[in-house]
Amino acid sequence: MANYEATVQSDLPADRAFALMADFANAKHWDPATLESKLLNDGPVGEGARFELQMKIFGRENAIEYEIVEFDAPRRVVLRGENSGSVSIDTITVAPTASGSAITYRADVTMKGGFKVIGPFFAPVFKKMGDEARDAMHEWLGEQARLGEQARSGA
Repeated sequence: MANYEATVQSDLPADRAFALMADFANAKHWDPATLESKLLNDGPVGEGARFELQMKIFGRENAIEYEIVEFDAPRRVVLRGENSGSVSIDTITVAPTASGSAITYRADVTMKGGFKVIGPFFAPVFKKMGDEARDAMHEWLGEQARLGEQARSGA
C-alpha cells in the first residue's frame, strides 16, 4: 500500500473549500495527474455520487471511477476509487481556521492483481504525485478565494 497525506491552508471559508474539494469533478483543476474529471450521475454531490477521472500515471492513461462513500458536509468526505489495477481511498477533511480553512487530503492506494508487483516502486512516484497535487491544490484554492473576493467587491 502507498499512502500520502498533506494539509494546505486556504483563505476560503471551510464550507466553500469543502464544496469545491468534495466535488471530484474539480480534480482536473488541482491534480496535475488528472487529465479529465467528470460527475457521472445527476443530482447533488453527496454520498453515492460517482466520478470518472482520466489520469496519467507511469506515462500511461488510466480511467478510475470514484464514489463518495462517506459525506459529512462541511467537514469530511471519503471517496473510494477503483480500476483494474488499484483501489484508492481518498479522505478530505476541512477545518475552519482564523483566516479561512485547512484542507487535509489523505490517499491510500492498494495495488491489486498483477499490479501488486509494482507496489514497492509506486510509493516514491506516489509521493511525488502527491506533492505536485498538494502544490496545485494550494494554488487553485487560492485562485478560488481571489475570485470570490473579486465577486464580493464587484471588481
